[in-house]
Amino acid sequence: MPELHEVSYSREATVAAVREYYCFLTRMYLKECYVAEPPEWGWPEINPETLGVLGKTDEVISLLRHLLYIQSSDDSALGAAVCLFADWRDVARSASLGQLSVGDVGVTTEHELPKPMYPHVVGLTHGGYYNPAFLLDTKLGIVYWHECHSDIKRNPSREPIGGEEYDGYDDISWDEADWRSDSVAWSISDFFELLKDLFRRLFYVPISPRKVCFASAMKGMPMLAAIYRAHCWPDLERYHKQDCLKAVQDLMEERYPDDADRREKDE
Repeated sequence: MPELHEVSYSREATVAAVREYYCFLTRMYLKECYVAEPPEWGWPEINPETLGVLGKTDEVISLLRHLLYIQSSDDSALGAAVCLFADWRDVARSASLGQLSVGDVGVTTEHELPKPMYPHVVGLTHGGYYNPAFLLDTKLGIVYWHECHSDIKRNPSREPIGGEEYDGYDDISWDEADWRSDSVAWSISDFFELLKDLFRRLFYVPISPRKVCFASAMKGMPMLAAIYRAHCWPDLERYHKQDCLKAVQDLMEERYPDDADRREKDE
C-alpha cells in the first residue's frame, strides 16, 4: 500500500495519465473525435481571467489548460459508468459570460467539498448528484473518489493511499480532514489505472460509443459480457471494437427496443 509521502504531483505525468486513459476508452468504445487535444500552448479560453473567480491556484489553472477533454455537448459521451467528465473549456466559457457562479461550479464539479473550495483541489467530473466526484489534489498528487462505491472500496484493483494522510500537512482544517475521511484516495496514475481495470473486468460496460453502465444495473449483463469476450476483450491487440459495438447495439435493440431511436444517435 503506497504511503502519502511516497507520492508526488507532476503536471506532465497527470496530463499523460489522462491522455492514456482517454486513448484506452477510444480503443474500447469511444469515438476518437469525441476527445479534444489541447494546442501546444494550452486551451486559450482557460486562463486566470476566466477562472480566476474560482480562487484556484496557478497550478490548477495550468493543469486544466493542458488537459485533454471529452467534448461537452447536449448528449456528451461518458468517461466511466454514469459519469460525465468535466470539459473545463466549456466551464471557462460559461464563467467568462457570467453564466456560472462560483457556487454553481462548486456544486457541479466538486459536489460536497466544504466552503470555501480548496484552491489546490479541482473536480474532474461535472454533473448532478449521481455523477461521481473525482477530485484531484495538486498539493498531494492524489485523486479522491468521494463516497466511492462500496464494491470498489472492498476490492480495489490498485492499492489506495495508506498511512496517516495528514502528516506534514498542518494547514489542513478539521472540516477538510472530515471530508477527506469520506473519500478513498489513489495516486493519480493508479486512479486512472483503477478506472481502466473496471472496464477490463466489465464492472463498467459500454452499451454504445457514448453510454456506459454499471454491470449490476444491466439485466442482460451476462450476454453483454459474453459479446465483449467473444470479441477478445480485454486483449486490445485482438479486440474488434466496431464489430463488438455493432453486436452490443443489436442486443440492446432486441432487449430494449423503445430506446433504439436514442441509440441510433450514438452511431
